[in-house]
Amino acid sequence: MIVVCSVSILCAANAPTKSFYTQKPNDSEAVFFTPDQFDIQSNGKKDVSDELQKAINQVKKDKNFGIVFIPEGTYVISKTIYIPGAVRLIGYGAKRPVIVLAKNSPGFQTPVTEDKGLAKYMFWFTSSIVESDKSVRDAGAGTFYSALSNIDLKIEDGNPSAVALRTHFAQHSFISHCSIQIGNGKAGLFDVGNEMEDVCFYGGDYGIYTTKTSPGWQMMMTDTYFEGQRKAAIKS
Repeated sequence: MIVVCSVSILCAANAPTKSFYTQKPNDSEAVFFTPDQFDIQSNGKKDVSDELQKAINQVKKDKNFGIVFIPEGTYVISKTIYIPGAVRLIGYGAKRPVIVLAKNSPGFQTPVTEDKGLAKYMFWFTSSIVESDKSVRDAGAGTFYSALSNIDLKIEDGNPSAVALRTHFAQHSFISHCSIQIGNGKAGLFDVGNEMEDVCFYGGDYGIYTTKTSPGWQMMMTDTYFEGQRKAAIKS
């Protein structure tokens, strides 16, 4: 069951998005995804997939929970990034950071027949660290405090089976302040969880397609926007 509380924001596909966190947070316990800490570039010219996964896993292994802060810039990935329980990705800066799935990324071209969503994901929220694709444990009713906030996502051409987010998490978890440019991809989000706020979906076959939430009760959507879906904004 989906409860839509408000759909009031005004979005345009090509309009610049507003950063919710404009200043660098002062948090000595967090991991900052910056070139001085990781082998990355924020100009969209280098694949950061492995380094981003490294940053996320570092938080989980060191503290079992925490935040990866991502500064403004453009970051390219080409594979699924797994976010284990109680880890949050939060962007900051004058502009929201943008994470882009590169054109023709391997494995994003055909439906994944063994996957519940028949898709491949940019970001998959899981219950624990994923050491290999064969050991993925989906987020569930006991996956708390996971989130992605103030980060825009974009699926480039050549990825028709791509979905930006898989979010079957539970309490205290959320997606917020996020613009998802799905383009010719499949969808912005598969399997809703708990709450989303200030999220815009552009293009795709679907904005959202979903089964029931992991705990079996309703979730909340507020200030969400859908534009240009080829089949349906929401399929459940």
